[in-house]
Amino acid sequence: MRAFLFLGSWQRFGYNSMRMLKKLFILFMIVPLYSDPKFPQNNDTIFSTHILFSWNQVPDVIFYNLIAQNSDSSSLVNIIDSTLIYIDKNTFYWGDTVNWQLKGYNSNGAQIYSSDINQFQIGQKKFNNILLINSDTLNMNGGITFFSTWYDWASGAIDQNGIEIWNDGDLQTMICHIDEHGQIFGSQDYPFDDVPNRGIQFNSKHEIIWEEPFNMRLDPHDLKRLPNGNVIGLKSISQQGPIPIGPWQEHYENLGYLADGETNEVNWVAQKIVIFNHSSNAIDWEWNPFNYYSLDDFDSHLGTWWNVGWGYDWLHSNSLYYEENNSEIYFSNRHISRVSKINYPDGDLIWMMGLPEEYIYNGNDHICNDLLFSWQHDVKVLDNGNILLFDNGNLSQQLFDLDLPKSRILEISIDSENSCNLVWEYELPQDLYAVGMGSTQILNNGNIQITSGNECGTVLEINREGEIFTNYLINFNMTINS
Repeated sequence: MRAFLFLGSWQRFGYNSMRMLKKLFILFMIVPLYSDPKFPQNNDTIFSTHILFSWNQVPDVIFYNLIAQNSDSSSLVNIIDSTLIYIDKNTFYWGDTVNWQLKGYNSNGAQIYSSDINQFQIGQKKFNNILLINSDTLNMNGGITFFSTWYDWASGAIDQNGIEIWNDGDLQTMICHIDEHGQIFGSQDYPFDDVPNRGIQFNSKHEIIWEEPFNMRLDPHDLKRLPNGNVIGLKSISQQGPIPIGPWQEHYENLGYLADGETNEVNWVAQKIVIFNHSSNAIDWEWNPFNYYSLDDFDSHLGTWWNVGWGYDWLHSNSLYYEENNSEIYFSNRHISRVSKINYPDGDLIWMMGLPEEYIYNGNDHICNDLLFSWQHDVKVLDNGNILLFDNGNLSQQLFDLDLPKSRILEISIDSENSCNLVWEYELPQDLYAVGMGSTQILNNGNIQITSGNECGTVLEINREGEIFTNYLINFNMTINS
């Protein structure tokens, strides 16, 4: 996941009105009201080595002298600035303790302002093993890449050199989306037993902007804001259903189930789409797949029926995309290898895209069933209207008669008659076959970023010809407490 990193934002400050004696008011008019810097605040802990300094305008000050020193008083920053913001990307390191002060000068060069000395700490890095395998700075997009893992509920960001420059600190959050304003959405490992995780929106300063209603238990796979400010996410639901006929039948009969394909005796677990009102935080709209999908459509090839515990993981929905121009929602359901296009707010199912009938009961109702993607991730609509997705390819050996499975990136165009065309395809190297994770997106320079992996994550940047310009390897298991 790549996005530019906002390290701070302007805030509006107001002043409380007060009654003052006339003579004090005259004194106030003579002596300017000075204000201390806004950020970093005194005693802040910041989980980034890119540090934003910002402050309020002081009357009559024309330029400022920003001074930052390490805890041993060695100079880190000493710059003259006429704006109200300064970002340093090269000076600070994980674990630093920093003292900083601001001095202001008028048009005559006389110092007329000096702030208090503020101290902040930079937290510890989280990812000890990030390997930059190759980097073609001439052809790569550059910028900052965010990544996340559910192994330790941890997120980080690296620069184009593979250096960790930000992490989620004590939030312990798996990021699922970053919008064009730099606002971050994800699922937080919540510190209460009855709420194992919660959906939140936060910024790079770790300030929580929005959180799900208490005990909603949103699914961690996707969460984002719609253009009108409402929040869209996924919520796990279940209903009783049968154990279908299959090679697992005897296994369930031995456990005391009928397993006759008809009797409702186990929970089928799915995810409904929910939209929260941005003002009331109440659910404004929801879409329940049990009302639109058939229970005859289930995974009969990859063994999910052998792993039923608290419920059968029927859909394992993992991606939402809202297309604003036509007010449509694209919904990815991994375990039945299906992408659905849904009209919003009517809820009508416009089409389903997925496997042919020999692999899924309702395969004849699918469009694009010759594409043969399976167990996909990260479905999105591009500016040109095409669909981009990460095809994990869990069924690829059967679908393509292969000795080894393969993962692919697919760009698909769909015309007004729902005819599909494979515009572009990239087959990942065999060592990057991804059983259960992956994402992809088009970068500003037209290159494609791909994240793939299982215990380790790999981040690639390629062009349309498949040339690799950037390759990072991130060992998710090499983390330390922040």
